[in-house]
Amino acid sequence: MDNQKGLINLRLALANAERERDEYKKHAADFEELYKQEHREKNAIQRDKAALIEVLEWYGETGRYFTYQYGQMIEVDTGGKKARDILSRMK
Repeated sequence: MDNQKGLINLRLALANAERERDEYKKHAADFEELYKQEHREKNAIQRDKAALIEVLEWYGETGRYFTYQYGQMIEVDTGGKKARDILSRMK
């Protein structure tokens, strides 16, 4: 009789261990997907930042940009100071 109880206890322990294992596998898969998503977002942000830096460097060199004021397109010449100031904070 003791052997049967021992066997039953072992089977219950095994079933519990298998449930825990399956739960950990699910969590691992969830974390893996989360990591991949975060990695994609990080790469997108890095690409956007590189593009912004490129534009700011161009504006910083030319010192000119165009904007609209009262429905008219006007050229603004800042000597590139504003772009260089922003660029210095981004790098």
